[in-house]
Amino acid sequence: GAQDRAGRKAMARLKELVQQLPEGDPRREQAEALGSWVRARKSQAWEQLGRGPDQIGESPTGAYRRMRLEVLRVQRESLIDDRDAGLIDDEVLRRALRQLDLTEGVLTDRLEREDTE
Repeated sequence: GAQDRAGRKAMARLKELVQQLPEGDPRREQAEALGSWVRARKSQAWEQLGRGPDQIGESPTGAYRRMRLEVLRVQRESLIDDRDAGLIDDEVLRRALRQLDLTEGVLTDRLEREDTE
């Protein structure tokens, strides 16, 4: 539909913009993040077709959240292992875990809001 076409056009333009940037330019990473956002918007539009998980399976957004929460869990475990091995101190661990907790809270909050809508 229209949203799919808009997403394809946005990705094509983004590709053109990236090609204008030199190799190794850090702005290319930002462009990739923007491309991820465009793809996520396309997924959200797809999910709004009114079909439930029993008909379409796990949504792309749901899969992203599930995998992101798993990545956060692995990061948390790695930080604790590094602290236990003496590679980082407790203060570094606390700050890093706080950032992970905030990220997880945002993801969890979004998921809970969408489940009630």
